[in-house]
Amino acid sequence: MTTKAFLFAAAAALGAAACTTQQAGQPATAPADGEPAALAKADPRIGPEVDRICFPRSISGWQTIDGDAKAIVLREGVNDRYRVQYSGACSNSDFRFTQTIGIENRPAGGCITRGDVLLVESGGGFVNRCFITKINEWDEDAVDEMEDGEDD
Repeated sequence: MTTKAFLFAAAAALGAAACTTQQAGQPATAPADGEPAALAKADPRIGPEVDRICFPRSISGWQTIDGDAKAIVLREGVNDRYRVQYSGACSNSDFRFTQTIGIENRPAGGCITRGDVLLVESGGGFVNRCFITKINEWDEDAVDEMEDGEDD
């Protein structure tokens, strides 16, 4: 079994249930490039930049971000979410309609960092390689907290 086949076989356990789309009611503003303060101002869900995400076995799930064509949210465990910005031939629709995501050269879990590659199998069995360019913490509830604070 090749490494690529093993990655996709391991990720297949996540199945279609792991693939979610952006929830209704979330803002569709695209984050600004540049400093963390500019990112947080554009989208309060974007937290501080981190240098790695460590997965005990595999990626727990992912979701696309409406209005953000070059980033997805990866879930590690139950509550830890990270915005992963990527480059390459990948697009938001690749993640929206795929059932498996792999991590190149990390078949049994491990950490991903900037410069690593996510493998996304899209229709027709083609595999896109998405190069990770930035990783930030992601707080899905930040928008709700911000709106609650405005009511005071």
